[in-house]
Amino acid sequence: NTIYYQGSFTERAALMITAKKLIVDEYDRCKQDIIEQYDSRLQSIANPKKAFFSNPSKPDFGIDIWYQKSDQKKWHITHSCGKQYIMDEGCIDYKAEMYKCPYCKGEIVDEERRMGEWIATSTGEWSGYWIPLWIAPWMPANKIAEMKREKSPEFFANFVAGLPYLNTNDMLSDQLLEQNLIDRIHEQQGRIIIGVDTGHNIHYVIGNKNGIFYHGYINSVAENEASHAPIKD
Repeated sequence: NTIYYQGSFTERAALMITAKKLIVDEYDRCKQDIIEQYDSRLQSIANPKKAFFSNPSKPDFGIDIWYQKSDQKKWHITHSCGKQYIMDEGCIDYKAEMYKCPYCKGEIVDEERRMGEWIATSTGEWSGYWIPLWIAPWMPANKIAEMKREKSPEFFANFVAGLPYLNTNDMLSDQLLEQNLIDRIHEQQGRIIIGVDTGHNIHYVIGNKNGIFYHGYINSVAENEASHAPIKD
């Protein structure tokens, strides 16, 4: 067999090779459209293999999408008190800078972290693993606590906790959007404001102080063709 090491920033690299297995490292930092082109190179066989590795970046993007489709394996440990549980951030006592059992409050020793096992917490078509830094038996709790204090929340989530991070100042998640949807249309009274965005079609939104209540577009080629629909706030 031949192993090809290719980049993810040029179309030429993705179009030169026919493959049977695709392994993508640092998936979230790659150009997603180029990775899709690599995926097209697996069509020479019926059941190609795929593997994606990455620190997550944002929710519902990149590696997080694949993990949500997977069986979501998590590292479970068995403490000396007899309890078995996921080794998550709740097992870290940041004040005492130690790993602590959430049940008996006793210390979790390195050997107990090392002798854990992967257990699926969901069903899915992929085999997925959540790998936070604190499950590594050589990583002391005081180093985790230090990074919690000194690093940004985004850095800690992505590179220590192994979780996607949502900066509410920069983006809106699908979950947050859905939580704010209501099953009614605003009254179309008072001062009306229309926003227009040009492009292949001319898109517009119409709203008032209560929010947007109408949206649609006008075909930029045939202006007599238009599409519009009321929306729920």
